[in-house]
Amino acid sequence: MIGLFIAACGGPMPTGDGGDVVMTDMTPPRDVRDTGVSTDTGVSTDTGVDPDTGVDPDTGVDPDAATPTDSGVDPDTGIAMDSGVAPDTGVVTDTGVVIDTGVVIDTGVVIDSGVVTDTGIDTGVVTDTGVDVRTDTGVDVRTDTGVDVRTDTGLPSACSMPGAALTLPAPGAPAVSRMGTLAASGGTNTSISCATFMFNTSEQVFPLTVAARTGIILTTNGSTIDTTISLRRTCTDGSLMSEVLCDDDKGTGTQSYTRGVVPAGIYSVFIDGFNAGNYTLNASTFTPAANAECSTPTALSTMAMTTGSTANGGTNGHVANNFAGAGSCNYDGTGGQVFYSVNVPARTRIDLSVARVGTQDLAVRVLDNCTATTCLGESRTTGAMPVVRTLTNTSATARTFIVSVASTSQTADANFTINPTATMLAPNSDCTTPTALSVGVATPTTSTAGGGTPSTACRPGEGGQLFYSISIPAMSGVDVALTRQGMGMPQDVSMRVLDSCTAAACVSSTATTPAQPTSSLIVRNTTAMARTVIISVSSTSATAPGSFTLRYTAAPSASYMRLTTTGQTCEALAAMPTTLTVSNPDDGISPIAMLPFTLRYWGVDATRFAASTNGNVQLFPAMGGAASTEQNNVALPNAAQPNGLIAPFWDDLNTVPMVSNIQTSIVGTGTTRRFIIQWNNWAHFNHSTMRATFQVRLHETTNVVDFTYCSITPGMAGTVAAGSEATVGIENIAGDLGNQVSFNTASGMALRTIEQGVRHTFTPM
Repeated sequence: MIGLFIAACGGPMPTGDGGDVVMTDMTPPRDVRDTGVSTDTGVSTDTGVDPDTGVDPDTGVDPDAATPTDSGVDPDTGIAMDSGVAPDTGVVTDTGVVIDTGVVIDTGVVIDSGVVTDTGIDTGVVTDTGVDVRTDTGVDVRTDTGVDVRTDTGLPSACSMPGAALTLPAPGAPAVSRMGTLAASGGTNTSISCATFMFNTSEQVFPLTVAARTGIILTTNGSTIDTTISLRRTCTDGSLMSEVLCDDDKGTGTQSYTRGVVPAGIYSVFIDGFNAGNYTLNASTFTPAANAECSTPTALSTMAMTTGSTANGGTNGHVANNFAGAGSCNYDGTGGQVFYSVNVPARTRIDLSVARVGTQDLAVRVLDNCTATTCLGESRTTGAMPVVRTLTNTSATARTFIVSVASTSQTADANFTINPTATMLAPNSDCTTPTALSVGVATPTTSTAGGGTPSTACRPGEGGQLFYSISIPAMSGVDVALTRQGMGMPQDVSMRVLDSCTAAACVSSTATTPAQPTSSLIVRNTTAMARTVIISVSSTSATAPGSFTLRYTAAPSASYMRLTTTGQTCEALAAMPTTLTVSNPDDGISPIAMLPFTLRYWGVDATRFAASTNGNVQLFPAMGGAASTEQNNVALPNAAQPNGLIAPFWDDLNTVPMVSNIQTSIVGTGTTRRFIIQWNNWAHFNHSTMRATFQVRLHETTNVVDFTYCSITPGMAGTVAAGSEATVGIENIAGDLGNQVSFNTASGMALRTIEQGVRHTFTPM
């Protein structure tokens, strides 16, 4: 409509693409051969016809000739007329600099669209007539619509019809407000970094002039709709290069809140929404602190405590080119931040204690640098106790970290203190420089205080690590023992096994407990070549160091040797055996209870047991476990529960009321005791006439396991009583090693499994 109105008044007409070219040249006609511009005859130069001669003045070709007249190439220079290159120099004649206001004359369209405004030099576009067949018909897609839909043809209508200019209040003055309504349709996607949705609602924009560097807070709190805010340097530039701040839902409910420090300049504030309705834009300012931006942090000294406040903090970080963009650690909802830099010398750890002064809690974040889009870590106070962030530098050169402190509230500022404490790290605080251990030689008593970066592979939340290496010969194993040291109530320590320094997960891990000062792990090498593993040791506390010794010896063989004999009798129980209570007469389990002595079972210290009504026992290491009542037997080994299995008769057994029970007894003296678990007079679930009495013996010191069948009465069970539906054997606690006598195979002359008088003895190799 604007173009038609200008034409009717005798003025120039914009091109059909909304202002790609504007006619401002009012000089007399010039020689077409020199300039490539029509001589203002009112005839489209795209026809290539001189109105006086009927001949193309550049080519001398009659328009009736078969040669196309609109080739897009200057016949004199061979330069494309749409290229924007002067035919005489080959140089673009327009400097590409925005002219005066950055707006194309008379059109209100920003020059950033990439369209030549008025060169009059071989552009291939008629400037006087407002007619350009190539442009109006869409023949040259690259010129009109193919460059950047958002920029060339999809310009937000709000940019050409902005709202009243937004004037910021003085710092500390009440916020100014703008109210508006977003229509249900007619919008474009104005959000860049803070949302990825294509909104259907219209958007509105407010010009904003900032006279000097200032802190700014923009919110839509109090609005009736779900909104977004975007602050841009250029209205029509839909890119992160233009966006300064952006937010979706960090305000009240689904409303918006964003905060930052901006230099002097002209900006545009966009308001968009997920739904139509009324909104309120609120703008306030503050005088930014010297360290309100990540680029100007305050350097911390490790020799003194620093006091600070978030009152004049800068960005709360909702765009990727500012600190803590989307995907960072818990930046949502926090107030302004102030920034500090911490120089950590080589092989040094700095524990940064940040405490609130007053009642407002704090969020403390650590960054690798100001361009990082994620945090290295974050902590928040929840009371008067300070939070501690550990900055660890295990390298041989100094390293600088960035630390930000923010109020956890958008409206309440926080005062705080920062107190850095430096600790020199041990030489083996880095996984790449582990201390090599020798078989049978214990380390000196060592403190974890000099440990490096805490583990993320397993057991997170513990203290810094010290690293050791162990070489395991081919086809063998080692038994690594970690012993807690210290008097009174010493701090517990933990141990991890890693395949390499780059491993994302642990092979295994364990820790001491108040009741268990030594904890150990078996590490095996099943390959034909030597294997080196990494052992790391930490305190189980993130803040309290622990002392320890570490030692390894050759591990027992990864298997048990089995001997089957016949004509055996069960060992008599003590005079006063213990009868176990089970959770259910059918598919029941006894409570997990302590063994009378530690059994070294498949290289792991087993200290607890539970007996099942289905003819098996589970053993558990010091950390305990979950007992299983599974009645469906499987072949051994099997990683599924139950594990740590001793199975003399794993089948779906059933109690005979007032007759069946499970009893335990300790027999023998000194270090040669036997712990006996005996099933008395058990039937099968499907065969009530069957009776079976059998026992398991665990031998102290030798770690031998055996089980004997005291008496077997088949009744009507047939081969079921001989093991045709049962599993007989043992399995390690991990469920990956086992020694199976039989699986669903009845006893016979070729394979003696379950029968009266048979004993299976398992001896560690």
